[in-house]
Amino acid sequence: MLPILSLVPKFYPQLSPAFARLLAGLAGRKVAVIGHSRPDGDCIGSQVALARVLAATGLEVVCVNADPVPRRLQFLTSGMTFLRTDEALAWSGKSAAVFVDCADDARAGERLRAAFPAPAGNIDHHLSNIGYAAADLMLCRGGAITVAETTALGVPAIYVPYPHSNQEQKRNALPVVESGGGILVDNAELTPEWIEHHVIPLARDPRRLAAMGAAAGQYGRRDGDEALLEFVLEVVAKAA
Repeated sequence: MLPILSLVPKFYPQLSPAFARLLAGLAGRKVAVIGHSRPDGDCIGSQVALARVLAATGLEVVCVNADPVPRRLQFLTSGMTFLRTDEALAWSGKSAAVFVDCADDARAGERLRAAFPAPAGNIDHHLSNIGYAAADLMLCRGGAITVAETTALGVPAIYVPYPHSNQEQKRNALPVVESGGGILVDNAELTPEWIEHHVIPLARDPRRLAAMGAAAGQYGRRDGDEALLEFVLEVVAKAA
């Protein structure tokens, strides 16, 4: 066993069995470690880290992205092979795919998603991944990304804004609450008694949860990345 693999059970006891099964399932296969389009540091770093571990076990590994690695991140890729979509599809053959940093496999691009409909693994840190698929209700802070992800996926939420701030988290969550997609409670009021009298009854009320989820989903946006890109391109075009 590689020394680094011996640390997985120590630091990630809950994930260790799943990772061991993933390694066993990849044995003897070519592996494509697939990241999302327009890759950022999280994506490239995750791909490289996993690819190096898999390569150290003797596997043939490539990293795949629909878009090129940004120049500022190319220092991370030393010694690793990165392919674009066309190259990957020509290389793939009977290879296995592991998606990383992709809350939704569509983020890798439709062609890669179609080419690998049943990936061997999905390793990701986003809240909006499989944890949300099993969630009926979120109890969370009101950070901008948290609010964006809960509403984009239509998950009803009880927002508890971080108290040591200028109330920006309250302002983030307030429009969702006003639309019926969430509940707002001050940090000081979130007591065991409050949870007993408000959270538990709500969690047991599927009709109310469904109505809140629908309201949250109406407020949320799933095209935020495209909208931001269009805005940036518009600003650049005006400045040119």
